Amino acid sequence: MISCISKNYQTALVLSTPLTLPLMLFGGFYVQDSTIPVYLDWMSYLSWFKYGFEATSINQWNDYLVYNTTIDPDHTHPFDFGNFVLDRLHFPSSNFGADIGALCALLVGYRVLAFLLLLLKTYQ
Repeated sequence: MISCISKNYQTALVLSTPLTLPLMLFGGFYVQDSTIPVYLDWMSYLSWFKYGFEATSINQWNDYLVYNTTIDPDHTHPFDFGNFVLDRLHFPSSNFGADIGALCALLVGYRVLAFLLLLLKTYQ
């Protein structure tokens, strides 16, 4: 999409940082959703980093059990560490399908926007 806006690759390189950095900042890896101001909250819904980070975290940590072999050598009392991590990040495991769907929607949406910008650029 950025390359469709710019005239050459130097301009695309210059535009990529200010256009991508807010999406990365509000994606949930550096700043949690609850701490983002209300007037900037809309940017997190446009970020593929948000949905990718949440889906990857759910995939990695959902129902991940840890056994303490020092205290419990028979592995009879596991600690549910994975759901503890997901609760700490405020990622419900039921959001996995929605995250994958949002990633696909963003993929199609940004491609359509890039096509429209390229089409607009050809008529100028």
